[in-house]
Amino acid sequence: MVRVMCGVTLMDRKITEDLMQMLGLNEAVDRLAKANGVCWYGHVLRREDGHVLRRALDLEVSGPRKRERPKKTWKMQVEEESGKVGMRMRDALNRAKWREG
Repeated sequence: MVRVMCGVTLMDRKITEDLMQMLGLNEAVDRLAKANGVCWYGHVLRREDGHVLRRALDLEVSGPRKRERPKKTWKMQVEEESGKVGMRMRDALNRAKWREG
């Protein structure tokens, strides 16, 4: 989408990060992606305990990770991001407060 906005094709050999910087989207896209992850986390936490999304949230995969793969899970990452803005797991049950955060 960024390439279309700039009128650039893959054949022009421009780096996507440079194009995003030209449009002023560097921080906005990153922030939006993190915000969407936190919103989805709240959605999952509001589900009942037996729902497949809730069960998948605490799923532990057996076996070793591939070489140089991070030990941090998606759940840990989202909890860290929501903690930075002062939101806690219990705040997800209050949809209005969660959206405000």
